[in-house]
Amino acid sequence: MAAISKTPAVLSSEILIKNAGHQGYFILLEGDFDQRFWENRLTQNLRLINCTGKPHVLGTLELLTRQNKAENIVALVDKDYDEILSRLASHQNLVYT
Repeated sequence: MAAISKTPAVLSSEILIKNAGHQGYFILLEGDFDQRFWENRLTQNLRLINCTGKPHVLGTLELLTRQNKAENIVALVDKDYDEILSRLASHQNLVYT
């Protein structure tokens, strides 16, 4: 079943609430396929967050960074055509796949 699309503001608020007592990292993902791919490949102290699209991943990362709350956040996004179109975002917590 597809995830319900949430805004970056809602996603960042949920992460801040879930962060209480969490010792690991939050992994921001683009969608359902990414979540299914990574859920069996990562350790238990990593929480997967389906952001339902690259714009929401980048927006959520940006909001958490502005709030100085991105220290335990890693965003994974597909490169798609971003490099060809010179649209690669730059952030220390952002990984292109």
